Amino acid sequence: MATFSLPPSLGYAEVFLRENFPLRTDSVIQPELSTMALQQQPHRARTVVTPVQINLGQWIYQIPHRSDVSGPVEIGAPRAVPAIASIQDFQQHANWIAPPSGGWLTAVSIRSPKAYALRLGVEVSSLPTNATLRVYSQNNTDDTYETSGQQVLELIKANHQTAEDASSANTWWTPEVEGEEITIEIELPADTAPEKVQISIPQLVHIYTNIFSSEKMEHDSFYPMQESFSCNIDSSCHDEHNSQRNAVARMSYVKNGRGYLCSGTLINDIAKDVLNNSVSRVLRD
Repeated sequence: MATFSLPPSLGYAEVFLRENFPLRTDSVIQPELSTMALQQQPHRARTVVTPVQINLGQWIYQIPHRSDVSGPVEIGAPRAVPAIASIQDFQQHANWIAPPSGGWLTAVSIRSPKAYALRLGVEVSSLPTNATLRVYSQNNTDDTYETSGQQVLELIKANHQTAEDASSANTWWTPEVEGEEITIEIELPADTAPEKVQISIPQLVHIYTNIFSSEKMEHDSFYPMQESFSCNIDSSCHDEHNSQRNAVARMSYVKNGRGYLCSGTLINDIAKDVLNNSVSRVLRD
């Protein structure tokens, strides 16, 4: 069993290993990765649903300047989604359909122009355990993150152990989706009424930093992976440091409604557990 020390209050985190491969994790203890786990899963055909469209319009945000590059770096800021900020608002916008395959299906698409990526803060009051939730971009539906209502509820239960307020504890932060549009889709079995989905999406994280590029960003507080300072030795050029460089990762996470990026190193203890030593630094900040 491999343990990633990610506090439940941070919600969903995405760990980028070498070659920008994302290891998506939303719980405290994760199963050990195997070769099978890394293989692309076969595509499963599903009903195409036309989502309800919400466009937040242009947004002006002053990117904070940092004089140092140590510790977590802010990469995204919160933006309100008034149209579905309450349970009642979401229910009014959710256009549930009964697909030929059976059950119930709805989808909501939210656009925040000029975002490099988006993450939704889904506040859950009630959610059927047999619900299926999907997050993707309309421009790339093949790259879909899928989870269950049961998994989301388990995460929220863990959140309550550390969160300072009920609203934060009840919020599930979706994975980040590249681009200025993000869609959340919910599917229910035929014997589960849509009224049992009691959720709202009062805010999202508008990621204003291109974390998907290896080029240096315009603001000097962000240094991408694959770039080192002049006084550093670039491990990519030295095979003798292969084990060490493969243990370095970067984590994208949400804290207090803001998106952050932080680096970390995976290390082994005597029990062969894999630990990420970034947690204490993340929590201090």
